[in-house]
Amino acid sequence: PDEEDLQLFLRYCVNANTTDLSQQKERQEYSECSLLIDDTKQLWNYLDGCRKGTQQSAICITDNCGPELYSDILLGLFLLRKCGYNEVRYQVKELPIFVSDTTMNDVKELFGCDLMKSVWQKCGVGTLEQDEQGVFFVNCGDQKRIVFENHREWHRRTIPS
Repeated sequence: PDEEDLQLFLRYCVNANTTDLSQQKERQEYSECSLLIDDTKQLWNYLDGCRKGTQQSAICITDNCGPELYSDILLGLFLLRKCGYNEVRYQVKELPIFVSDTTMNDVKELFGCDLMKSVWQKCGVGTLEQDEQGVFFVNCGDQKRIVFENHREWHRRTIPS
């Protein structure tokens, strides 16, 4: 992989984030967003260092379902396939605050939808499974996997004092 590949995936994620479904009043057309600061080079250096070291897992804190969750999963596949990670863990919201917050039900829908099953299959991604501890995961071949777990701490609403 190279830095240009990473930049492509990051731009896709940033653009998908502009489609926050809870903030839209009407349907918007896709448009390329511009970045005030682009830290892709620093992220690439960090990922390159992890690949050469012992880093085996990446953690992604989800925000919105829909295009943003889909783009986050594609970025996770990039990390698994091209950057040497063995596992990407997605922390989803156990108790959503906004209508667009990603929950485990959204993950189940995304992997269970007939239309998306063929997309995941073409990407070499297995079906969503659940282990004995109740953790949801998807096998991605070569002992690599994506894990989805509820995590209260990352998604607490902060109350001003």
